[in-house]
Amino acid sequence: MSLDGFSTRRVAYGTITNTVLNVIDPNNSKAVTMPTEIRGFSIFNPNPDTLYLKIFNDAAANITLASREPDEVYELTGNVTNVRPSRESRPYVVHSPRASYAITTQREAGATAAATACEGWVEFACAAINQQGEQT
Repeated sequence: MSLDGFSTRRVAYGTITNTVLNVIDPNNSKAVTMPTEIRGFSIFNPNPDTLYLKIFNDAAANITLASREPDEVYELTGNVTNVRPSRESRPYVVHSPRASYAITTQREAGATAAATACEGWVEFACAAINQQGEQT
């Protein structure tokens, strides 16, 4: 299932570490509390090692990185800005009831932080934000 017809939003540029973050709507600075697709990202990994962007189907407060397997994972190559364009032709994973994310050194469950934090943004879409940027 894809949330076609709904606009893509970008969370504010910032630091992403092994602290789980909720997807935040930039229009109102509130956590998105409905099914969400991660559409793309641009994240700089300043470390020499590969890291992993982990996406979860729950609120950040409910995630224990050390024991929770991610619902979607993206590899972040070291010493480059890793970009996943949001307009590629591919299926999207709908995270329900909501989405949160973090970056660690482990692909699976694990909470080890990288030596240096990553920086960047994540793009998302959800059924509650239409193409005019209005919540429905």
